[in-house]
Amino acid sequence: RYRPDFCPEATWLLSGPGGYAGTVQGLFDDRRQGGIQNLGVVPEYRGRGLGRALLLRALEGFMSVGVRRAFLEVTATNGPAVYTYRAVGFRAVKTLYRAVELPHPDPAGVGL
Repeated sequence: RYRPDFCPEATWLLSGPGGYAGTVQGLFDDRRQGGIQNLGVVPEYRGRGLGRALLLRALEGFMSVGVRRAFLEVTATNGPAVYTYRAVGFRAVKTLYRAVELPHPDPAGVGL
C-alpha cells in the first residue's frame, strides 16, 4: 500500500464465514492505466462468482479515480480465469512465452 503505483480503490480483500476467501490488487502503470494484480479465490470458495465480483469491484475502483483502461496477465491454461476475463470484456492483445527450466540429464543414465 505504500507503493506509488498502488490503487486502494481497486484493491479488495473478501472474507467469508471460514476466513479470507479472495483478493484483488489494483496498480497503475506508467501511463496511469489500471493493472489487475493477484486476483485469486481460495479453492473452497471457487465456482461461486467471487472472482468475477472482485474483478468488477476493482474495475469500478479504477473508474472512480478516472482510469478508463485496465490490463492483466493470465496463464492461458487457467480456463476459468480466461473465461471470466473474456466475459467481462477483456481481450488478448499479446501472447508471452516464458522460459522453462529443463531438468539436467542424468550423467550416469540411472534416471533417478
